[in-house]
Amino acid sequence: MFRRFLLLLLIALLAAVANAQSSSDKTNEYRVTLVDSRPLNNRISLFTYFGYINSPDKTTRSLYISPPGIIYRPNKSWEFWLGMFAILNNNTGGSNTFEARPLIGAKYYIPNNKKVHLFNFTRYEYRLIYHDSYTESIPRIRDRLGAEFPLRQDNAWKPGSYYGLADAEGFYRLDDHFLQTVRVRAGIAYILNEDWRFEFIYHAEFTGTADNSPHYSGNIFRLNIKLSLPQNGIRDHL
Repeated sequence: MFRRFLLLLLIALLAAVANAQSSSDKTNEYRVTLVDSRPLNNRISLFTYFGYINSPDKTTRSLYISPPGIIYRPNKSWEFWLGMFAILNNNTGGSNTFEARPLIGAKYYIPNNKKVHLFNFTRYEYRLIYHDSYTESIPRIRDRLGAEFPLRQDNAWKPGSYYGLADAEGFYRLDDHFLQTVRVRAGIAYILNEDWRFEFIYHAEFTGTADNSPHYSGNIFRLNIKLSLPQNGIRDHL
């Protein structure tokens, strides 16, 4: 069953790549990101985020970096996040911008007996975008419903195993009160060892305005690297 699913997922990803290349009116974006986590104890962990984004159709390149953020886990079902991103945007043919993006969020894991990570992750973000002559502020809510699932139950979440992932996320602007972006993604991941995981992800992006509902507008291709740094014999995975 899982082999058939893996084959279907691969076909879907290849079809998405082919569609991205043939859709001249859609934008393509390429991302490489690194997320690492270090537990301080059984309830509190620190995380950092580094990312490089190339958007050739938008003539923009971006560098993401974050100071250490905090994840608090009161139990196995809940996580509470507090952090901030700093983003440098290099806009070819236009002025560059800098963005500070503080965030606070809650992540709930839905219990199940199939070794599947089912979750809902809700975040509030306050985007402060610094242009040459003015500052733009955008408050928004992001809500993601997702799943990460082992492709084989007998070696689930062990080194040398694969897992799939899928989710849908909406971005709602609180200033102008409209659904600005929806992203639907699917991917395949490999667990190299207890420290390193590699996720290959495709996003279909839908964008809207205050007057128009979201429509299919582009593709995002992402290599996401996860690093788990143990501390005092404790290890966690984001």
